Amino acid sequence: MRSIPVPESVLSTTGPPVGVRYFGATEQHPPLRVFYPASSSTIATTKQQRRPPSVGWFSDTGLFPYLQGYVRMSLGREFGLRRFRQQLLWNCIVVPCLRLLSWILPVGRQRLPNVYQNAPVRTRDSSETTLMSSSTTASSQSSSPDQFPLIIFSHGLTGTGQENALLCAAWAQRGYVVANVHHTEGSACFAPLANGTTLPYQHPPPFVHYDPNFRPNQITIRAQQLQQAFDFLTRTTSDSSSNSQDHDQGLSELQRLMDPSQGVLAAGFSYGAATVARALMMPQSPFTAALFLDGWFHIDTSSMVPGGTEFNFPPPAFDHGQTKGALPSHVPTLFLNSQQFANYTKLYKATQLLAECYKSDSNTKQPTNIVILPDTGHQSFCDVVFWLPPWVLNRFLKGALGAAEPIGVYDDIVQRTCAFFHEVVTNPNKKDSGVLETATSAMSNGEEVPTTSKVKSA
Repeated sequence: MRSIPVPESVLSTTGPPVGVRYFGATEQHPPLRVFYPASSSTIATTKQQRRPPSVGWFSDTGLFPYLQGYVRMSLGREFGLRRFRQQLLWNCIVVPCLRLLSWILPVGRQRLPNVYQNAPVRTRDSSETTLMSSSTTASSQSSSPDQFPLIIFSHGLTGTGQENALLCAAWAQRGYVVANVHHTEGSACFAPLANGTTLPYQHPPPFVHYDPNFRPNQITIRAQQLQQAFDFLTRTTSDSSSNSQDHDQGLSELQRLMDPSQGVLAAGFSYGAATVARALMMPQSPFTAALFLDGWFHIDTSSMVPGGTEFNFPPPAFDHGQTKGALPSHVPTLFLNSQQFANYTKLYKATQLLAECYKSDSNTKQPTNIVILPDTGHQSFCDVVFWLPPWVLNRFLKGALGAAEPIGVYDDIVQRTCAFFHEVVTNPNKKDSGVLETATSAMSNGEEVPTTSKVKSA
């Protein structure tokens, strides 16, 4: 079961190394996996100095909890593991099979290329630069070459952020500190908590008794956790809940690497995109730009049960835009959508409406864009294309990935998102690029734009 290798255009093995530090959950913040530009000395190996360990998608928790969380979630709320027979089936059959599967599947052992655990951070050195390309690099021309903008990323419903680790590492290699948040309010398939326990996925009420406040309440907590991640990473005093010297030292090194004045960017996939929309409405939001990857902006149970409910989501963002006019125009946004989600009429209308709320007023020139990637599916934004061999993807995930070539689409997503980041960070010395113009030219009419791979081959 050989999976597809990560192409050099996504994450270069010869480019600058990437470090990653894991911060477990505390009472003050959820678990965080922080990717950052690392020192080139990371890849230097001598008899006296060993290279830091390479990092895989599941190095922080292991693959087993991920598989267990998804299986338990798929069994539904009725499988409460309270009855004796259910417990016996789970403990004696399901769990051993999942442990065996986590050992067999290659993704449990796969490494992210050129990514190292607790690697030394990038230092001020003219010989060390971020990965240079025509569409990236916000900080390589910055007056502080050892300091970088901050991105805080929110994962999708049932996800953990591990399925977006490659995307975060690709951003970090191009000159950003990226905090991948593992949400702990019940929307992840599993979540390690501060007290040492694990919270499984929390199912919403059945459709016949659906609580329209369930998802909005979750999203509010998730938005607060994005704020908590920012507060933790930029704090100036020691967190009283953490007595680990290594924990505090790792944080202080990252703080020297970050420069929030260049930009604090919020990014999210699917449910995480809705989280970002909610976070922008929080009091004293620190975010200066927002990236929405295939956002889930409409809830509709009317097709499931008679008399069901439907509403645009999250309500505070839409309510503000409709009752008080445009949302804060100082926050430029990019909506990057799959063809699959764009084909859902009600969902796409909600996406267009939210994009209208973010439109700049006449006094600013901040962009608000919707770009649809043709022939793509919702899972085109996730790393699953690198976890499984092509025959498995073609047979079981064709609908979720769309007809487009998945690796080319993933590469295009990396280039477009980095182009947007480069456009919106505070950097007076940055230069425009042709790829940047292509990536941001489709405005809120939802124009389909060819992938950059197709543009290059034309």
